[in-house]
Amino acid sequence: MSTAAFSANVSRYRSALMGLAMLSIMLFHQRFVSVFPFNAFLAFGHWAVDIFLFLSGMGMVRSLETHGTRRFYRRRLRRLLPVCVFCGTLKYMVFLAVGSPIRNLEVGLNLGPWSVFSLDLWFVYAILVYYLLSPLFCRFLKSAPLQTLLSAYAFSVLMSYAFSERVGYDWLNPLGITLYTAERLPVFLLGMLTAMHADRISARHFRLSMCAFVAAAVLALSLKAGVVPDVLTALVYPLLSLGVLSVLSLLTTLLPRLHRTVTAALEFVGRLSLEIYLVHAFIFASFMLTLYTKCDKFLLLTASLLLSVLVAWLCRRCVDRLMQPLESTR
Repeated sequence: MSTAAFSANVSRYRSALMGLAMLSIMLFHQRFVSVFPFNAFLAFGHWAVDIFLFLSGMGMVRSLETHGTRRFYRRRLRRLLPVCVFCGTLKYMVFLAVGSPIRNLEVGLNLGPWSVFSLDLWFVYAILVYYLLSPLFCRFLKSAPLQTLLSAYAFSVLMSYAFSERVGYDWLNPLGITLYTAERLPVFLLGMLTAMHADRISARHFRLSMCAFVAAAVLALSLKAGVVPDVLTALVYPLLSLGVLSVLSLLTTLLPRLHRTVTAALEFVGRLSLEIYLVHAFIFASFMLTLYTKCDKFLLLTASLLLSVLVAWLCRRCVDRLMQPLESTR
């Protein structure tokens, strides 16, 4: 894989790969169907978040290099705040109107006044921290890349080892927010580092990334089987994200052979990935609460997936329309 091919793959297939990651995340969160192949997503689909963060890290570097720090912050604020407020307010209004304790399939959705800003979701906290510190991360990675990555990994392992069992899945706890943010930091930084050195990626690095992808899969299976200590979970994230390099290259040969509508659908989902993330868990939980005993489970899963994408698209259109007057006054 040449340098030019790698750069072209990232630009050409970034949205499609984000779409694949977002579909995996949605299938991980669904609890309608637990037979093969859906049970594979229930077991391992959450690592699609790391692919998403890896690509986000790459995007942050390019945005900083293209727009500068001040415009970078404006663009991130423009992309994140309006849609988080719109989707959060919509969910909270529906929650209040229905008046029933809509709950996630595993834990409560934690809906409350804070959910107006979509702060009922751990990913929003994490991405806010990553966006805010991206210029600083860039500076550290340029001056001391290995030390920065090792420090982030050490912090991630320390937090996971010391607090994961105590905190659990409570990201509204300040310690829980720190834990979830720290655990995903190495993969975000690795994405940034990859973007910084895209011109150095060669066929040899590609082969190494494929080996890393296999190693991550073996480690993930070992963790699931309890063969190795849970503290090594943090190793999966950097290794798995390195495998994205091989996936990007393979997409060059695989996706063009598929029907155009498949590629277009993945890209469509990828462009709506933030909006889908903000609304899909609420939709899934609502379907589970009201229709689980009344409808076919596969039909329910299909409807919840399609409705999540539709609502996300409508939210994007509404936000763009609301923000249009502000954009025109610049």
